[in-house]
Amino acid sequence: MSTILHLIIELIRIGILSVVYGYLIWWLVRLVFKSQKLRKRLLIPLLFIGLIVWRFSYWRDDGLGINGRVPVGSGYEVSILGFSKAEITRDGETADKKGRARNIEKLYLEDGIVYYTTGSKFRIFDASGENTYLNNLSIEEFKLMGGDPRRLKSPEEFHSEYWGYWVLFY
Repeated sequence: MSTILHLIIELIRIGILSVVYGYLIWWLVRLVFKSQKLRKRLLIPLLFIGLIVWRFSYWRDDGLGINGRVPVGSGYEVSILGFSKAEITRDGETADKKGRARNIEKLYLEDGIVYYTTGSKFRIFDASGENTYLNNLSIEEFKLMGGDPRRLKSPEEFHSEYWGYWVLFY
């Protein structure tokens, strides 16, 4: 239910953005080029379709309903389930068949590397490399490998910090 409600809200938001951006583009084209040929009836639907395609692309899709999503690079993404647990996935499948990329409780992203913890175990996933995992690290080993336990955030905080409020404008 929350997914359908979020989808409806997104369609309304995209409709409003396409009208606002359409009028701005139309006004700027008329002002700069003194052209009357650009039609609002064509521009606004094109912007609406373009914004829908953009909204569900890899780079912009932040999830629907109670599930969130953050792209981390090379086709990998952090899927946030119910904003309480997260997992690293690629093409809908978990990134690690052994389950080391599931049930993430706290994490942060830095330069394509996901630093995370699943309970008492610290782990590092390099999304830019070929399935590079560092598993079962102690806190000292985690720090030596470049991790900072103080920067670890809950999946909800991670999602909010990555997308921010600017996501409302595109």
